[in-house]
Amino acid sequence: MWRKKRENKNHPGAKFPFLNDDDGPVQVDEAELENELMDILGEDAHPVAQVNRSGRADPAPRERMQALLEDMGSDGSFSGSVEFDENDPELLSELEAFVKEYSPSSQPKCEQNKSQQEPQSNAVSLSEINNRLAAYRSALEDLKKHQPSETAKIRRFSRSVQQLESCASGLSRGKQIDPESIPPPLHASSASSAGSKETSKPSASSEAVVDLTPLKNRLEEYKLAASKAQNSGNSERAHALNVASQMIAEVIPKIESGLEPFDPKTDLPPPPDEFELEETESAPADSSPTPTRSEQPAAPISKIQDQEKSGVTSSVIALKRRCQEYKIAAIEARDSGNLERAKSLLQAAKVIEEEIPKVESGEDAFCVETDLPPPPAEFENTDADARPTPASQPISELPSFKVAPAAHSQAVTVENIQARLDYYKALLADAQMRPSEGTRQRRLTRIVNQYKEGLKACEHGIKNFNYGELPPPPKCPSLAGPPTVRSGTSAGATAGSSHASASSSTTGGRTERIVALLKTRQNELKMLALKAKEEGNLDLARAHLRSALTINPMIESAQAGLTVDFSKLPHLPSSGSAGPQSSSVGLQRSMQVATGPILSGTECDPPTQFVLDMNAAESEEDRCQILIKQMTEQMTEASTLAQSLQTSGWSELAKKASDLATLCKSSLPHCRRQGIPYTFEWAHLPCLNMNADLSDSVLEVSAVRGFAYPLPPKFTHASQMDTYVEILFSYPSSEQAQKFCTPWCKHSVEPLYESGTKFDVDIKSRIYSRFIQGGRDVKATVYYNAGVFKGTRVLGTASFSLKELNQSATITPVADLMESRRAVGGRLMLKFRQRVPLSGPPVVTSRKPWLTIGGLNPTLIRPPVVKPSGQGESHHHSSREQTPIEPPLPPHRSETERGHSRASIVRTDNTRNYACLSVLRQDRNTFSQQLKNPHLTENERQECVFRLGEAEKRYERLKHRLYTRSDAKNQMETYLNELQVLRSQWHHEYNEAKRCGDQKTAEFLSTRLDALEKELEHHIKSRTRRS
Repeated sequence: MWRKKRENKNHPGAKFPFLNDDDGPVQVDEAELENELMDILGEDAHPVAQVNRSGRADPAPRERMQALLEDMGSDGSFSGSVEFDENDPELLSELEAFVKEYSPSSQPKCEQNKSQQEPQSNAVSLSEINNRLAAYRSALEDLKKHQPSETAKIRRFSRSVQQLESCASGLSRGKQIDPESIPPPLHASSASSAGSKETSKPSASSEAVVDLTPLKNRLEEYKLAASKAQNSGNSERAHALNVASQMIAEVIPKIESGLEPFDPKTDLPPPPDEFELEETESAPADSSPTPTRSEQPAAPISKIQDQEKSGVTSSVIALKRRCQEYKIAAIEARDSGNLERAKSLLQAAKVIEEEIPKVESGEDAFCVETDLPPPPAEFENTDADARPTPASQPISELPSFKVAPAAHSQAVTVENIQARLDYYKALLADAQMRPSEGTRQRRLTRIVNQYKEGLKACEHGIKNFNYGELPPPPKCPSLAGPPTVRSGTSAGATAGSSHASASSSTTGGRTERIVALLKTRQNELKMLALKAKEEGNLDLARAHLRSALTINPMIESAQAGLTVDFSKLPHLPSSGSAGPQSSSVGLQRSMQVATGPILSGTECDPPTQFVLDMNAAESEEDRCQILIKQMTEQMTEASTLAQSLQTSGWSELAKKASDLATLCKSSLPHCRRQGIPYTFEWAHLPCLNMNADLSDSVLEVSAVRGFAYPLPPKFTHASQMDTYVEILFSYPSSEQAQKFCTPWCKHSVEPLYESGTKFDVDIKSRIYSRFIQGGRDVKATVYYNAGVFKGTRVLGTASFSLKELNQSATITPVADLMESRRAVGGRLMLKFRQRVPLSGPPVVTSRKPWLTIGGLNPTLIRPPVVKPSGQGESHHHSSREQTPIEPPLPPHRSETERGHSRASIVRTDNTRNYACLSVLRQDRNTFSQQLKNPHLTENERQECVFRLGEAEKRYERLKHRLYTRSDAKNQMETYLNELQVLRSQWHHEYNEAKRCGDQKTAEFLSTRLDALEKELEHHIKSRTRRS
C-alpha cells in the first residue's frame, strides 16, 4: 500500500502561531488573529466571518477567540518543552465544530491541506491503536473459527496483535511510538466482526465490505477463454490468458487479507476478449491481478510500479516473467501427459529462481537481450550440460533402502560384495515397479551385472579383476586390495557359494573345454620356448615364455566362470597371422626369421579377383588364359624376389625363391590343358624387412587413399567432394613439429592421394626410439572445400600409431576419421617407410595364396611334414576338399605306434588333398564300427565322432559336386584327373613306406590304392560304354 509522503516536523507553517516559547504574559494581536482565522475559514467564507472595511471583525468570532484564549491561558504559562499534537482528534474535532458553527457551508482549508501535506508530528493516539487492536483481535478470532486452514494469515494477525499491544502499553506509559512500526489498519472486509470502522482511511470505499464476486467471475471467464483457445489451437492466446488468470488467482487472497485495496469499478480486469498481453511489460508471479492495458490508468496496486519505485531493474522483472511462463508451461505439459518435458521445464524454472537474487544483488551481470532464457516453446532442455545427467547422479538416495553394515568396509570380501549386490538388487526391483524410470532401470541392471561378475571373481580368489571399478553405494568406500575368500560365515557368502555351485554345474562342461584349450596353447608356447633355448635363441625363448605366462589370468578367469576374450590369446608363430589387433593391411606377415619351405601344403581360398575372372570366363580357353596369366605373375614375382635376396646376401632364401620360379615356369605348359586340376595353397614368401632406397635419416610418410568419406551438410553427391590431407609429425618435439599437405583430390569420396614426403629423423638415436616405443601418434587431418566464400573445413582427424615400426620397416595402417571422440565415418590409409626396423628381424615372411597345378612333385619347396590344425583353429576352404582323413586306429595299439602312424599318414595325405568316393565310404564305415568298441576312452570316442562327421560331410559334398551340379560332366572329367594324380601320389608314398620299413603304413596305403583303382576302372568303363 502506498503511503502519503510525510513532511519534516519543523515545517515553518504552524497551525498555532500564537503559541510561543516566551514565559511572559500572552500578547494577543487582534489583527493577526483575524488574519489567521481568515486563513482557516478560506477565501469563500460567509459574511459572518468576513472583516469589515474598518479592519475589525464581527464581535461574535472575536469573543469566541477571546474566550478560547482565556481558557488556555488559565492553565498557566506555556513552557518551551510542551509539544502539541496537531493531529490530536480532540483538537481537530473542536476546531471543526467551531468552524461549522459559524460557516456550515464552507470546507475547512485544513482538510484540503491534510490530503496534500503531512503534519508536523508523527505521534499516534491511544484510541487509534485500541481501535486497530480490537479490529485485529476480532479478525483473528473470526479466522480461527471459520478458516482454521489459513495458518499463515493467523500467524500474521497474531504477530500484529502482539505488536499493537506492545505499542498501546508503551503509549500509556508516555513513550513515543514510531508510526511506521504500527501494523496498518485492517481492511473492512477482514475486520467486520469487530464492529468498528477505520477512522484513518481517507477513502469511503475502504470503509465498506469489498465484494469479490465480480473478480472471481472474471477469473472463471479467463480460464474458460484459455481452455477454448487451447482447444482451437491458438497456443499463444491460451498462454496469455493463462498468465492473466494466474495473476488474478494470486491477488485474490491478498485483497481478502487487506494487503491490497480493490475497487470493482476501476480495478476490475477487462473481459477476455479485450485483453492483450503486452510483450514490453513484464508481470512477475506476484504482480497486479488486473492485466495492464495501455488505455487503463495506472492503479496504485500495480506491483510493477512499486518495483520501479523501489529501484528494481527491468532485468529482474523479465526474469520473474520468464520464470512464471516456464511454470505455466510445465503445468500444461503435465496435464497433457508429457512428464519428461514438465520436469525439464520445472528444473529450468528453479534455475531462473536461483539466479534472480544474484541479479538483484548485483553479483551476476545480466543482459535482457542476450542472457534471457528462451521462451518455453523454444526450450529443449538446454541446461542438460549445466546440470548433472541422471547417469552421473547418485544411483539412489532413497531412505527406505539401507546398506548392510558389511558394505561399509573397504576390504574385498564375499560378504562385502554380496551386501552391496543385495542393496542394488533392491533398488532395481523398486525401479522396475516404475515404468517411467527406464534410464534408472538400465543403469542399475548394469551395476548388478558388474557386481555379479565381481562376486564370482572374489569367490575364486582372482586378483586381476578390477574391483575398484564397482560403483559403491552412498556413504560407502570403494573396494581396494586383494580379494579375501572367507568361509561361509554369513548368509550372503552362503547364498553366493550356492549360486556359484549351481552355475558351475550347468556350465561345467564348457568351462572345462575352455580351460583345456588354454592350457594346450600354453604348453605349445612353452615347448617352443624350450626349443628356442636349445637352439641358442634366448630372445625368442623369452618372448615365447612371456606369451605363455599371459595365459595364466585367462585360465583363472575361465575357471571362475567369467568370459574369456580369445582375441587376446597369443598366436603360435607357425600361424603366420598378424593378430587381431594389427591395423595394417596387405599381406599377412610373420616377424620370425624366414626358415623352412615356401609352400606350406595347406589349401586356401583363391584370391577374389581370380574368382571373379573365372566366373566371368565363358569357355575353357578363357579359363586356361586366366591360369596362364596368374602363373606368369607368380613366376615374375618369385624371380624378382630371388634376385633381391641374392643381392642382399641371403643365398639360401634366394635359392628357394628361384626354385619356386622354376616350378611356376614348368607349370605353364600344363595350364594350357583343359580340365587340368589346380588349387591354391598358402605360400610363405621370404621378404626383406628393409628399404634400401632410404637412408637412416629419413622417414617416408605417404597418404595412400581414403575410404567412404561422409558427405558434409548440404552436399548431395560425391562429385562435390574435394579433399586434401594434412599430416603432422611431432618429432623431435611438439614445438618443432614437421608438417606436410597433399594436393587436392577432387570429385570423390574415396580419393587416391598417392603423394608423400620424407621427414627428417635419426633412426639410430635414442630420441627416435623413445618416440616410436612411447606410443606417440602421427596426426592426419582431412580437409574439404566447403564453398567459394566458406573456405576449407575439417572433415575429420585420424591418429596413427608407429609402434609397428619396431618390428617392420614398412607399415600401412588404417584409422577411422574422428571428431573429438566421435567417429564421423570414413577411414584413411597412410604408409610409413624407414630403412630398417628398430628391433625386428632383417627378413620376414609374407603369406599369400599361391596357384599350384596337380600332378607335380615340388619336393624342394614343400615341407615334408605339416602338423594337423587343432579344432579351435579355423581355415579357409575352397571348392575342393582339403582336410586329410586320418586312418582309424585300433584301440589296442600303443601310443608310440599310433603317433608314428599318424605322422606318416598326415605326411601322405597332405601331399595332395584330393578325395575319392570309395575311400571316403570306406573310412565312414570304419569309424562307425570303431565307435561300437566299448573299450574306447572318452577322448578317443570324441575323436572318432568328429572324424566320422568330417568323412560324411566330405562324402556328401563330393557326391553333390559330381552328380548334382549343373556342370557335373565337366566336374567328372576333373575328378578322373584328380584320381589319377592321387593314385600316383599314394603309390609314391607306398614305395617310401616300404623302403623305410613302415609295414603298417604300407598296408594302409595298399588298401586305399585298391579301392581307388577299382573306382577309377569303373568310371573309365562307364565312359567307354557311353561313348
